[in-house]
Amino acid sequence: MKPLNLKLTAIALSCLLLCGSMTACSSKSQTSSSKAPAANQSQTQTQTQKPSQNSSNKTETSTTQKQPSATEDSTTQGTNNDINVDAYNEKINYYMALVETLQSEIVTIKEENYIEENEYKARIKELESTVSQLLDRIELIVSGGVITPVDPSQNESNTQPPSFDHISTKNVFEYVVENGKAVITKYVGNDVEVDIPSRIDNYTVYAIGESAFQNSDVVSVTIPNTVRTIDWFAFAGCTSLQSITIPSSVTLVEYGAFDYCPKSMKVNCKKGSYIEAYAHSWGMNVNAE
Repeated sequence: MKPLNLKLTAIALSCLLLCGSMTACSSKSQTSSSKAPAANQSQTQTQTQKPSQNSSNKTETSTTQKQPSATEDSTTQGTNNDINVDAYNEKINYYMALVETLQSEIVTIKEENYIEENEYKARIKELESTVSQLLDRIELIVSGGVITPVDPSQNESNTQPPSFDHISTKNVFEYVVENGKAVITKYVGNDVEVDIPSRIDNYTVYAIGESAFQNSDVVSVTIPNTVRTIDWFAFAGCTSLQSITIPSSVTLVEYGAFDYCPKSMKVNCKKGSYIEAYAHSWGMNVNAE
């Protein structure tokens, strides 16, 4: 019985050993199986984290692009400044163009009026010339120096007689008498410094008539305090006129009286007078006392 027991015991031990071996293998297999998914999961997590890092990089790149550098700020500011300067220059050029257009229009209007007035004045001069010739003939006939009114029937040009009651030439002035007072119509002298008298042939000088000194070479003129009116274009075109003294008795200066006179011309007048206000309104050089 002992040999049989030994064999059974050996078989039992072999079975135990075999079972232990199989259990160990099974344990190893489970361990290996459980470990494999962990490795895969780790790889998956690693792969998942990588896009996250890339996304972070993209965000950082995007943030970097949205924050301009100091150089870019300077360039942008310089561009804005250039745009502002260009806009400013455009405004200035626009208004300067308007000013030039308006100035040109003013000159055109004045030239047209000047031409029209010159035609009118040429006709007046023609009439005055005819009258002067008649007076010369009368002076050859009449003695005593008294000049009678012109007879219209003696007017060779058959033009209408001028609307005044007397005409004469005294010294260097031509004048007409209107309402018993003298109106100087033309300066015919050669002196450049002129003192207009207050009376001519016992007639009070009341006005400086239209174009009386126009285009003359006078340098200075003094007007007496009997004068009330300076008529149209009275001193127009006196390009040498530097000084004119006008009394406070003058209360009316008609259109264009000092057109084309020098800007340096000085107007001497009384402070607070009509002439002072007139001269200032036309931007003239005023000496008011």
